[in-house]
Amino acid sequence: MPISGKPDRSNPDAMQTKPSIILGIDPGPKKTSMVLWRTEKKVIYQTWIFDLSPDGRYTDQYGDPPRLPILPPDVIAYEMPIPYPKAGKDITETAFECGCLIGILNPDGAIPRKPIYRATIKSHFGIKRGVDADAAIRKILINICGKAQTKGITSHLWSALAVAITAADMSKT
Repeated sequence: MPISGKPDRSNPDAMQTKPSIILGIDPGPKKTSMVLWRTEKKVIYQTWIFDLSPDGRYTDQYGDPPRLPILPPDVIAYEMPIPYPKAGKDITETAFECGCLIGILNPDGAIPRKPIYRATIKSHFGIKRGVDADAAIRKILINICGKAQTKGITSHLWSALAVAITAADMSKT
């Protein structure tokens, strides 16, 4: 392990120490949300929502392209679409756009990547079948982060936060 206590970034699958900063991504065919989660303080450090324009470029509300935050993550965790034989257009496009975004954010592959399936997130938070999973997960996230910190979190940002927290908790074991 390096002296800094940071993970060995030469091996994308290595996580010798518990990551302290996780970039959680909820990719989509038209909109992608990202949350930067500081695990040791349980703090949402930064959030972004990027739209995919018809010409294939990601931009935020200011027209800026995605880039790594000033505070770089130890791990990039992303919700991985579940593949199945006759996957629809949205799932195929989501998987493609997820790969493109990871390439933009991590062009040299130096930051470890962690795909998280939706079923893993539900299981991690103890969500049973037949329950409104999004509402139940949102309630748990509010309990973890507090109401003040989650004010302004909407739609896909909830999913990105759930991805980041699931990845952080999975790395503790």
